[in-house]
Amino acid sequence: MHYQSDHEYDDKLYSPLSSYSTSSQRSLSSTLLKVSLMTLLCSGLYACDSDDENTPVVDMEVPDMAPMDDMMVQSTIDDRCPDARAGVQLLVLFPDRVEAYQQDEVGFKVSRSCTFIAHAEQGASGATGMAVGPDGKVLIVAPEGEEGGSVYIYTNDGEFERKVGPNINFKDVSRVWAVEDGYMAWIERNGSMYHLTSEGEFDGPYSPPQATSSRLLNLTDVEYIGEDREGNHQLLTLFSDQPPMLHAFPNSPVFEGVASAIAVATIETAVGKKLLVSGQVQGTTRGIGQYDQVTSGRMPPAYEGALALEVNDGYGDGKDVASFEDGFFVLDSGDGGERSPSLNSFNTFGIPQEPNPLGVEGTPLEMARTLIFSGF
Repeated sequence: MHYQSDHEYDDKLYSPLSSYSTSSQRSLSSTLLKVSLMTLLCSGLYACDSDDENTPVVDMEVPDMAPMDDMMVQSTIDDRCPDARAGVQLLVLFPDRVEAYQQDEVGFKVSRSCTFIAHAEQGASGATGMAVGPDGKVLIVAPEGEEGGSVYIYTNDGEFERKVGPNINFKDVSRVWAVEDGYMAWIERNGSMYHLTSEGEFDGPYSPPQATSSRLLNLTDVEYIGEDREGNHQLLTLFSDQPPMLHAFPNSPVFEGVASAIAVATIETAVGKKLLVSGQVQGTTRGIGQYDQVTSGRMPPAYEGALALEVNDGYGDGKDVASFEDGFFVLDSGDGGERSPSLNSFNTFGIPQEPNPLGVEGTPLEMARTLIFSGF
C-alpha cells in the first residue's frame, strides 16, 4: 500500500521562503533590510551615484530577524489553566480545542475548568477525533486536505509534544481510538481502518480481533474490552445501521436489544464492568441501554434494559457517554443549534441529576473522563 512519508509544516506559515533553511532566511532578511536602509539614506541624505567613487558607505549592523516559526504566539498550560492540579476531569473535544470540566464534590455537577488543549494553535483547527492512551497522553487527529491527515500528540499536562504527518493514508480521517497496544484510526469515507503505534506512528491496515477485513462501514464508536482468559483481544464496535458486535474469539457475537448505537462506555459496578450504550434501545426510541459484563466471545452479554430515554431531560442526542462511580454523563451536542450543548448527569438508575450547559461556543464532538495534570 502506498503512503507518503511524514512531513511537518504549517499551511498558515507557508511562503516561498519556507524552502530556505533558518540561517538562509535570516541572511536574506538582513540583506533586504540593509538594502532598504541604503535606499532611504541615499534618497534623504545623499545624492547617491553609483559612478561616484566618493559615495559614502553606510556600514550598519542590522540584527537578524527571528525565524518565522517563532513569530507564532502559542499559549502554555500556565496561560490556559493557571489553577491546574492533578485530578480526574471530563475532556470535551471541539474542532479547535479541548475543554476540561471538573466535577463537584457530589459528582453530578460539573463546571468548566479551562481550555486543556488548544490544538488550533498547532494547525489542527478542524480536528475530528480524540483518544487518551494508557499512559495518559492525548492523541488528536485532523484531516489536512489532499496531503492526508495528521496526528497531534499532547502530554497528560496538556502541552503539545509533536505532530506526526500528514500521511496520505489518513486523508479524511474521522476518528481515533485506543486499542490493544496502540491506536486505530478510521476513515468514514471508505470504512478503512489503520493501526498507529503507541507513539502515534502509522503502522499499516488494522483488522479487529477475529476479523478478516480492515474495513468497517458506518462505525460510530469503539470500546477495547481487554483480553480474555486465553489472552485473546476483545473489541466492541458500534454502528449507525446495525447492532453492536463483539469482535472476540471464537464467535464474534452480535448484541441484542439495541438496534443501532452511537456511543459506548464501561461502567464499574459491584459485580464487574458493565456496558452503557447510547442508541436505539426501545424500537426506534433512543436512550441509554445497559449490558451485563462481557465474559467470553461465545455469546453476547445479556441486555439488562434501558436506563434513560430521549424523553428524559438531559439525553438530547446522546452524542457520547462517560461513566463514573455513582452514575454517568451524557454529552448533548445541541443537535445543530436546537439546544445548548451540555454535559448532563444521571445516577446509576438512570434518573436525571444535573443539567450542565457547556457554556462555550462551538459544537462538541466527543468526550473522555480521565486523569489529567498527573505531572503537577
